[in-house]
Amino acid sequence: MKIMWRNFSQNDQKRIDMWLSNREKKFLCMQDKNWVETSREINDCLKYATDGQFRDVIGYVNNIPVVAMMFGVESSGKVLKLYNIAVAPDFRGHGVATQAIMDFVRADKIFAIDKTYSKIETAIYPDNLGIAKVLLKTGFQFKSKTLIDGEFLKFEKPVILKKVKPINNYILGI
Repeated sequence: MKIMWRNFSQNDQKRIDMWLSNREKKFLCMQDKNWVETSREINDCLKYATDGQFRDVIGYVNNIPVVAMMFGVESSGKVLKLYNIAVAPDFRGHGVATQAIMDFVRADKIFAIDKTYSKIETAIYPDNLGIAKVLLKTGFQFKSKTLIDGEFLKFEKPVILKKVKPINNYILGI
């Protein structure tokens, strides 16, 4: 499945509101804020961070909006972090989240994120089993249970760096 991505806009807010139940808003830490407000808050934090980058995108399959994600680079450029992902109810269980996560992992190519990071991570509520399965299926590893701002499960995926080969005292990326 090919997902066509574009930047999330204010007009997409109503669509996301229809996709998410109150329980799902809790999973996304959005009980008191909507998608746009949450996105703006994260973006405001990252734009002042060293090597901070942020993307808020919506994905289409056959011209139908099916998934939205917000993610960014933080920790002085060392970590690519998935903050939120939401899949339209009619498209859940059809591989949309898996494809979106696979695209997210290739953020440098798909979303023009500068590849300053050496790992990718996200944190989820323990009872959000659907996304936990997708993360494990796409190569993430369970790392820890944290109690910061509630109980979360942390998942990480190391970034595979290009091998370098020295040639005549020069190093060329392969």
